[in-house]
Amino acid sequence: MNELDAYVRAMVSGTLHECVRIERKHGLYGLSPEAVSVGLKAFDEGRNVDDAVDRYLSGEGSDDAG
Repeated sequence: MNELDAYVRAMVSGTLHECVRIERKHGLYGLSPEAVSVGLKAFDEGRNVDDAVDRYLSGEGSDDAG
């Protein structure tokens, strides 16, 4: 299972400690779930997490989670 799928499963099941673990692992703790999802999608695709999140937060590019 990739990181984004694991995060979504943890969110849906209400397993907050698992969400936080994944967020911290990727340096995404404290961001909105949408921004975390963008970062995790980038990670799963082998792209730079920070760059993807920065582009998303600034409104640039199409780094969405879907």
